[in-house]
Amino acid sequence: GTTSPGRTLQIGGSSTGDWLRIASDSRNWDLGVSYSGGDDKFVIYDATAAQPRLIIDTTGNVGIGDASPDAKLDVAGTGRFDSNVYVSMDNTTNHGLILSDDGGIYDRNDGYASLAFSNGIDIEDAQDTGDHLTITLNNSYPEIWSYVNGSTTLTEFRTGIYNNGGTFYSENLIEARSNINLRDSPTDYIYSSGGTRVRIADDLGVDGQAYFGGNADPGGWEVYANGQIYVSDYLRADGGIHVGGSSDPGTDNLIVDGNVGIGDASPDAKLDVEGTIYATGYGRDAHNEGHLIGSYNSVGGNSAKSNPIYTIGSNYNPNDASLGNMYGIGYSHTNASFITDPGPDSWGMYIAGDGDARNFIAATSGGSSYFNAGNVGIGTANPTKKLHVYNTIGSHTPVVKIQNYKDVSSDSVRGMTITLGTNSNNPGNDDDFIVFSKYSATPLGSIDGSGTGTLRYNSSGADFAEYIKTSEIVKKGEILFIKNNSTINKHHGKLIGIVSTTGAFVGNNKHTNEEDDSYALMSMMGQVPTITTNLNGISQAGDPITSSSLPGIGMKATKAGPTVGQALESTEHWNKQSCPAVSSLAAINWPEDDGTNPTKPCFKVPISSLDAETKANIISQYNLTENDYFYVGKIMVFVNVSWYDPDVYLTNTGQLQIDYNIDPNTLASLGYTATKNEIESATYSLTDQLGQQVTRISQFAQLASAKIKTSFLSATNIITKNLVAENTKTKNIKTTTISPLSDITDTIVVNGNLDIANTLTTTDLQAQTATISTLYADNIVGQHGSFSDLLSNKISSLRAELTQIVSNIGNTLPGESDTLAQSDNWYTEIASDSATIHGNLSLSNDMIIHGQLQIQGQTQLASAFVTGTFSAGQIALHDNLIETTNSDLYIQPSAIGTIHLLGDTMLIADSGNITINANLDIQGQLSSQQIYTEDIQATTASFSSSLMANLIETVNASISGQLTANKINIATASSTIIADSAMSTLATTSAKLETNATAGTATLPTNKTELVIFNHNLTDNSMVYLTPQGSTNNQVIYIKEKADDHFTIAIDTPLNNPLDINWWIIN
Repeated sequence: GTTSPGRTLQIGGSSTGDWLRIASDSRNWDLGVSYSGGDDKFVIYDATAAQPRLIIDTTGNVGIGDASPDAKLDVAGTGRFDSNVYVSMDNTTNHGLILSDDGGIYDRNDGYASLAFSNGIDIEDAQDTGDHLTITLNNSYPEIWSYVNGSTTLTEFRTGIYNNGGTFYSENLIEARSNINLRDSPTDYIYSSGGTRVRIADDLGVDGQAYFGGNADPGGWEVYANGQIYVSDYLRADGGIHVGGSSDPGTDNLIVDGNVGIGDASPDAKLDVEGTIYATGYGRDAHNEGHLIGSYNSVGGNSAKSNPIYTIGSNYNPNDASLGNMYGIGYSHTNASFITDPGPDSWGMYIAGDGDARNFIAATSGGSSYFNAGNVGIGTANPTKKLHVYNTIGSHTPVVKIQNYKDVSSDSVRGMTITLGTNSNNPGNDDDFIVFSKYSATPLGSIDGSGTGTLRYNSSGADFAEYIKTSEIVKKGEILFIKNNSTINKHHGKLIGIVSTTGAFVGNNKHTNEEDDSYALMSMMGQVPTITTNLNGISQAGDPITSSSLPGIGMKATKAGPTVGQALESTEHWNKQSCPAVSSLAAINWPEDDGTNPTKPCFKVPISSLDAETKANIISQYNLTENDYFYVGKIMVFVNVSWYDPDVYLTNTGQLQIDYNIDPNTLASLGYTATKNEIESATYSLTDQLGQQVTRISQFAQLASAKIKTSFLSATNIITKNLVAENTKTKNIKTTTISPLSDITDTIVVNGNLDIANTLTTTDLQAQTATISTLYADNIVGQHGSFSDLLSNKISSLRAELTQIVSNIGNTLPGESDTLAQSDNWYTEIASDSATIHGNLSLSNDMIIHGQLQIQGQTQLASAFVTGTFSAGQIALHDNLIETTNSDLYIQPSAIGTIHLLGDTMLIADSGNITINANLDIQGQLSSQQIYTEDIQATTASFSSSLMANLIETVNASISGQLTANKINIATASSTIIADSAMSTLATTSAKLETNATAGTATLPTNKTELVIFNHNLTDNSMVYLTPQGSTNNQVIYIKEKADDHFTIAIDTPLNNPLDINWWIIN
């Protein structure tokens, strides 16, 4: 343990236990320094028994069996010496003691015994003068002999106790062979002279004669003192004792002329006792003399029967005649004048002062007690109220118990009545029957009057709650669900309530043990702090609160669904400055809450901390990424489980309002596809009594109503007993009988198709247009001739017109006067001048149509050759061009499959990726958020204006010639880089933009409330300025968040149109 030994063998260390061990097969012994905690003691330690055997401390004390020796030799146990033990008194050998092996103690100077043991004890003078005291033991009695100069003739005391037949007797306990002089002179206390002897035998009695102060005969069995007698222990006298006088005290009497002190050396009264007095009874000479007085019927007449026990002094003793001047305690009847009559006549104990009994405790059954002296304390010496009960007991043990033991099954029972006031007015809000408060006297609640003859219950809590069993541990403020008709949890099911923080009125209180995690206090109604999130937008006071994808956490409701209540507070102050960041929801330490949400806590939580399922739902639902975050916090919510639908509600006037224009898909499903159909173009609305329109829509699984009024009704099936309509338009009517109604004409007008499965028999059939699959007729005659002549003339005219059209087609694009340009104005009344042919129409030769060919159904062509322009809707195909009259041309808008151009020279995949398998020559401007390339080579790089890009990354960038540009913007911490104007449209879909510019324009998409711009130039000290380029509907565009790598532009309510916003970063 050391590299510098100072001895042949040196063991060193800095801790306890660095010892040398000497061991055998069965025992281990350790030698070392520092037995305990660095005390530097030398130790011989029995390691096998784990006990120190020998310890020498730093002062030289030696301990044998004692770890902390207090002397030079400190032996814990029995010591044994086989030879003499020498004890030196100084540094010489002339003074000291010898503990001899013969049992004696000798003086080291001369060897004489100072204390020897040989059938007794002999105490001898150190100078061997013969003066010694001997205590001998023999068979009769022990003796104590004193020797002077070796002789026993001068003074001798003998005492003896001997055994006779198993009984011990005392004889000659003290025997004086000459006079006994105690103290210095014969006049001190006890003196015996001449032949007078004092002999005390038996049990502290005076056996024989005892005379103090002279030699006269005192008589038998008496003790007479002419002077003073001092008794240090005790004295028993069979006769009388008179102290302070010489008169005969009589038999068994003790007379003291002065004061007697018991436990008091300076008595101030006849009897002065320092301690407790125990006695079988007390006597008196008169009731009004002294402090302790009274016995039965001692004061007053028989009608009063007052019995004073204690008064405070002789000047405050009761008066016999009037019982006035009453002070102290006693026993009395309520008829006494100083007793304030508490009710029925009774006996009892009183405490009186100022002549009146302030307190009375009834002792008679049925009697009444009262305490009028002031506040009464039970368990406290400082009562602050008329009755103050105090205790510190726990374990739900009540301090006060009020019990009416009357059987409730046989009678009406009442426990306690609290009455306020003596007038006829009803107790008001300031009149409290019961007040509940904290230790600091701060009120927690009360039961007071309402001023209208009823009670009002006040509580610092603000909700009605019940204990309910849950399937998992829940927190205060979390939203609860019920599923499978019984399981209560915070994940899935139907909304039923919020976990209460401090329920004002609590039901199902048999489960009030807060240690039982299987029960939660759920708020049914009222105001409670509730955990919510801002994922669905900022909550304002009055907004409905529903559940979110986060278990047990609520959010603002924006669509139809169940709600748990309405927000009473806003979350607009939630931001990274006021909401500290936490690692996860589980890491949140919610502050203490008294039920009023005083601290309004909020926290910033990363989405990456959520479990996989919840994280996936949040990212998908809110278009976020794993690197984003959200806020959670507590707001006050008024609990009211209900249903919220932003499209259906009642107005203040009670009128239901609906604004519903027809969906083209609905019309198409009904067969009305014409773009100018009067039903599709119509707008239906419902207004209230003030003429205001309503845009709300209702959705119900079932609806039962006595009367429904609507402008438009769309239904899959309608089952009714009676259908009355002014106009009916339908594709098919299937019926057994059609009978004209009594209030209309006998004419049925069918404007559309009429499908008759069987035979139609009529005298006269008139139709503007008739489509017949097979028509059997003897003759068909029209206004202009027979059908065969008409068909032949029509076909000849069409053939001539088609021939003229073909000859007039040129190679130029259609102008304003061309037929294609006029196609938008083409319109043909099909029903007036067209023919419908059911079946096949076969032509062996060409068909030339000089007018329009309109085909309403499908057309299948083996090959179609268009020599002019082919027009389909708003698209025209002519020669080598495709053109649209609309502002946008969409190619493969379904985004299904891959577009291959020019033999796979360019491929556009459905993922959006574009592959160019040849050179790309860009004559104009190249704008990109990011450019990644392995190699850039340019003989000359010339830019007529500016080279703008958010990010250009390349492994190799080489320009063999010249790089020429009017302006190159390079992003630095201090410079301003203006983003390309094309950048503003990049965020219209994702609401996210990445750029290295320090200023630019971004577009907030329609129906979006946030726009995130990623920019590495952003620092903690950066200032971001915003300017909208358009109307915000009186809303403020603001910076919602500014982080190290991005900032968020936000607006509270989505706009119906895109909004361009100028932004500028200043460092």
